[in-house]
Formats: sequence, structure tokens, C-alpha cells
Amino acid sequence: MTTADDRARQQLMSRRAHLQARLRRADESRRFRALAPVLREHGVRRLSRLPPARARALLMPLADLPARDERFWWPDIGAGTCVAWDSVKACGDALRRALQACFAPGDRLAFVFHTAESCLVIGCAEAVRVADLLLRDGDETLWVIGLRPGAALVEVSFIDHEVCWVVAPAHGLG
Repeated sequence: MTTADDRARQQLMSRRAHLQARLRRADESRRFRALAPVLREHGVRRLSRLPPARARALLMPLADLPARDERFWWPDIGAGTCVAWDSVKACGDALRRALQACFAPGDRLAFVFHTAESCLVIGCAEAVRVADLLLRDGDETLWVIGLRPGAALVEVSFIDHEVCWVVAPAHGLG
């Protein structure tokens, strides 16, 4: 038999669990919530958010690619291209070039800023148009992959100042 104190304790524990989940979701989507209004101001109308679990699932086919630390190891990825950049403008130009080389204008792309954060999903044509905005809050590494599996991978390293990409690598993308 449960007492009033037990019921009150269960209600408090339930409220606490709901609040913790809400705070976790808010933290996961922090970058998306900051970026979405800026993109809408610049005419991006079709964008969405994928939760971290979905972002990690999208990245799983890439697990076989050679990697070191938080980056893929591009010297060992056949047919990979890397471009060094020294300014935000040069990074934006390199990202546009990579997106155009890897994806069709109508492809939907996932921009994964961190595997513990929600990712941004927008169309390739719009991503090319607003590439500089997508880079403005980058802190370590940004991965861009298509929602259509097996197409390509783009990686922007804010630490090493490189944009690297590969179209349909021999292994790891599907």
C-alpha cells in the first residue's frame, strides 16, 4: 500500500525526470536554435533538426573510414580532396566547392556539428548559398553528409583550417 508521501515522492521524481529530459533536449538543440533564425532571415525556408541519435546513425556508415582523434585521416582516404583555408571567406568558398562537388542541388544534407548535438538539415542549393552562415559558430569539426546514404562526406576542421571531401569513397559509405 502506498502512502501519500510515497505518491508525492513518485510525482516529484517523475517531474524531475521530465525536467532533466527537457533540459537535455534544450542543450542538444542549442546550436540549431541559434542558427535557425539567422538562416530564416537569409531566406532559408526549409530546414529541420535531427536529434543526436539520428545524427550518430547517419555517421555510422563512416565508422570504417580511417580516423584520428575527432577527424577522419584524409591521407588514407582514397580520392579525398583537402583544401587549406586561412580566412572565414576562404573556408566558405572551400565549403561551397565541396558541396557542389559532392551533392546534387536537390539533395538534403545533414550538418553535424557534434555527435552529442542535434544536427541541421537543409537542401544543398541553400547550403551553398548560405555557407558562410553555417560556419559562423564552428568550434572543432563539422561533418556534412547526405540524407541519401552512400553519396559523399565533407569535413570542415576549424582547428586544422581544412575543408576535406570525398565522393562515394571505396569503403565506409554504404
